[in-house]
Amino acid sequence: MKKKIYLIILSALILISCTNQPAKKVKTVTPNGDYKTGTGVINAERGKREKINLENTVFKKMDLPLPYNTFGDPIPYLVPINDNHKENFDVFEKYNEERALKYFKNLTSRGHGDNSPYWRWKTSIKKSDLYSKAGSRLIAIYRNNPRNVLTLVNGEWQQIPIKNIGTVKDIIVAARGESGIITHMLVITSNGKYLVAKEFNVRKLLATNNPLYGSKGEEETYNSKAIIPNVTSLPSAYLALEEEGGYINIYGGGFGHGVGMSQFAAGSLAKSGESYKNILKRYYTDVKLSTVESILGKDKEIKVGITTNGSLEHGRLNIFSSESKVQIYNDDFDITVDPNERVNVKSASGTTIITLENGKTFKTKNPLNFYAKGEYITLSPVRKGHTSSPRYRGIITVIPNGSHLRVINTLDIEKYLLQVVPSEMPKSFGVEALKVQAVAARTYAVSDILKGKYAKDGFHIKDTVESQVYNNQVENEEATRAIEETAGEIMTYDNMPIDAKYFSTSSGFTSHASNVW
Repeated sequence: MKKKIYLIILSALILISCTNQPAKKVKTVTPNGDYKTGTGVINAERGKREKINLENTVFKKMDLPLPYNTFGDPIPYLVPINDNHKENFDVFEKYNEERALKYFKNLTSRGHGDNSPYWRWKTSIKKSDLYSKAGSRLIAIYRNNPRNVLTLVNGEWQQIPIKNIGTVKDIIVAARGESGIITHMLVITSNGKYLVAKEFNVRKLLATNNPLYGSKGEEETYNSKAIIPNVTSLPSAYLALEEEGGYINIYGGGFGHGVGMSQFAAGSLAKSGESYKNILKRYYTDVKLSTVESILGKDKEIKVGITTNGSLEHGRLNIFSSESKVQIYNDDFDITVDPNERVNVKSASGTTIITLENGKTFKTKNPLNFYAKGEYITLSPVRKGHTSSPRYRGIITVIPNGSHLRVINTLDIEKYLLQVVPSEMPKSFGVEALKVQAVAARTYAVSDILKGKYAKDGFHIKDTVESQVYNNQVENEEATRAIEETAGEIMTYDNMPIDAKYFSTSSGFTSHASNVW
């Protein structure tokens, strides 16, 4: 029987609310944890992690031991989907890097979402440069993710401190998931053998720092203009390596982690006549459509951590509304300023100081709320894709943090989506595809509310790709219509909101979540 507990809310969050009503009881969700199937990664009898059990690996070929599993358990609704028109999963049924290379080099292949410039891509680097960079990168990856870099010691892969790996002699694709995504890279050096796990580490390890060229399905050739001028992280880990004339050519496909719904594929499916409900069922296996209210009740507010240039730390701010008066309040004071009156806000030694246009100054150490009696509040300078002075609905809460400010936006989930959906999917994809995005984004938000990932920071979800992109592009009628026509809809599995992963472009296949995280 699932237990119900109070959702953890910091004292800062209580001050954000206009009332002091008690927190609503809700079920908690363990990220990627409530939907386990098969055996777990921990063997209870031996107290050790189980070995990976992938067929498509180099370990048998090179007589190497299998490493223990650093990935999570399978999630039944996030499983591989074939987006190709002709190819099947048997492309990656056995360890055959020549066959994998042929697949990623094939510019005549077609599939759902092949109108993306990342359907197929290519980048190159001198072999000597890659091997030179790989050593320091491997150490950096270890420092950031130590459990995902293993060293071969006495015939076993072990997690041990890494300081000097010596000279890199070879870099080999060690293992792939059944959809072709690389899960492990083998790095052979003068000091030994090292194993790098997980796709985001593979993308960093093989970065070329050179241009990357893309190809849409109908083009059948790489575009002469680079889509990434300087590759600091590869677009995906769906790729293969080819050595040629002192260079390593990297051929790949797709953009993003490859789990869940491919946005470009959803766009092409919608334009071919598929309904948003059928597209959701395609990419999220065996889920049911439910409602926000069934999970959260009537309390449908979401708290969003606002960043500027990717950072939660803000310097001096100017806050105003061009449409209406702004109420500024907390337990210390409650004042109202006129439309277009700029309020200067800064933090000094943990104290928020606001200065009005008439010169009056107010100080507080408590979170301070700004509420426009119309609809929008403008924050300047907060930098987003479309402006350096974005507008926000709902309540803006400013919290002093040393010499900086933290900013949290509290608003209804449906209002939140108005600035998420157009930031995550272009309106050219059409209303039906935008409905897919709206339901996925709404589900993602509800799931994150329950997870409490950012509870210590006082909000539910960030406004960046670490969560969902929020208010990075202007609103549009198509996205608004998609949100309104799917109002309140979310996806559930076993009566709980799913972890509705989505990404930009498929390489032709999507992946098991447990081959990525």
